[in-house]
Amino acid sequence: MTAAAIHLDAVSKGYGPTRVLDGISLAIAPGEFTALIGPSGCGKSTLLRLIAGLDRPDRGRIRIGERDVTTVRAADRDVAMVFQSYALYPHLTARQNMAVPLVMRRLGRLQRLPVVGRWFGAGPRLAEVAREIEAAAASLRLGPVLDRRPSQMSGGQRQRVALGRAMVRHPRAFLMDEPLSNLDMALRHHMRGEIVDLHRRLGTTTVYVTHDQEEALSMADRVAVLMHGRLLQVGRPDAVYRDPAHLDVATFVGAPRINLVAGSVDADGVARRGGTALLAGLAADAPGPVQLALRPEHVVLAAESGPASLPARVERLEFQGAEILAHLRVLDGDERLTARLPAGRPGIEAGRDLHVSGHDGAWLAFGPGGERLRPSAEILSVGDRQALRHG
Repeated sequence: MTAAAIHLDAVSKGYGPTRVLDGISLAIAPGEFTALIGPSGCGKSTLLRLIAGLDRPDRGRIRIGERDVTTVRAADRDVAMVFQSYALYPHLTARQNMAVPLVMRRLGRLQRLPVVGRWFGAGPRLAEVAREIEAAAASLRLGPVLDRRPSQMSGGQRQRVALGRAMVRHPRAFLMDEPLSNLDMALRHHMRGEIVDLHRRLGTTTVYVTHDQEEALSMADRVAVLMHGRLLQVGRPDAVYRDPAHLDVATFVGAPRINLVAGSVDADGVARRGGTALLAGLAADAPGPVQLALRPEHVVLAAESGPASLPARVERLEFQGAEILAHLRVLDGDERLTARLPAGRPGIEAGRDLHVSGHDGAWLAFGPGGERLRPSAEILSVGDRQALRHG
C-alpha cells in the first residue's frame, strides 16, 4: 500500500467547556515520520485519536491521501494504531495476535469459524496470512516467541508484537501513541532504533506521539510542538531546537532546560540585563520587558568580566562522564543557569564567582507573550556587534 499524506485543516476538539484542540492545521508528507510532542494534557493524544477516527472533531477537516475522512469510521481509514498499553489479547499467542487484523479483513464470517471454516475456502487464505506473519516476525526478530502468550514475553517483545500486528496490515499510515513509555530506559533506547529502522524499511507515513522530547528529536523527520491545544511550531528537530519560535517551545525542547534571564529591550532594539547589553538589532515593536534565553552548551564562563557578561556564582557541579553541568546563580538576581562544559575543565569549582556570556549570536529574546523577537538580520552586522560590545 502506498504511503499517504495526512492533512489537518483547522481541527478543533473540546469536551464540555474544555477546549482540548484549537484550530490545528498540519500537513504530513507521504512517508514522513512526524512526532507530536508537548507536555501531558496538551492535546497530542486527542489529535492522534482524531486522525485514527476514534473521535471526531468539532470543527475542521481531516484528509488521508486524497480522501476526506473527517466522518469516516476508524475501520475504513486504512491506518494502524500502536498503543502505549500494547493492547494485545492475553489469551492469544504472538502469532495469533498478529493474525487478528488479517483474519478479520480477509476471511468471511463463515471462514473464520473453527474447524469448519476450511469447508468454506479458508485454507488458502489462512496459508497466505501465515506467510505474511512469518515474514513480519522475521523482520522484527520475533521468531522464537511467536507461540508464546503476552505474559510469557518481555516488554520489548510485546511491543514488537504490537508493531508487527500493525505492520502486517500494510496500512497507509502508522499512528503510535507513546509506544515506549512502559519500557525501562535501556529498552526504550533500543526500541527507538527498532522503530526508526522499521520506518526506513517500510516507508510508511508515521505519526508518533510522545511527551519525551529527546525521543522525538532523535527519531523524527519533523516535530510538531503542541501547547495548550495550539500548534506552536513545526520543523526539523535541529531547527526547532536551534530556532524556537516561542518561549514555550524553547523551554520544552532541550535538556538541560534552556537558561532564562529577565531583561528589557530599548527603543534601539538592544536587549539588556541591567546595564549589560546582550543582544542587538531586535525588531521590537516597542521598548519593554523581555526574556533572554541561552542554551547550556552556548554558555561561556570566564574569570574576568567582559562587555556582555553577567556575574554568577557556581553553586554545584554535576558530573556526566565526558561533560559536567555547572549550576550557577546570577548574582544580581534569583535566576539559576546551567552550563554544559567538558569534564575536567580547570577553574570551575563550587563557590567560585565567574562571569557568564554567550557564544556570538547565541542569545535569544522572547516578548511578554512568549513570541520570539528576532534580530533584523539573523547574523548581526559588524556595526551591531561593535555596538553590543560597547553597550
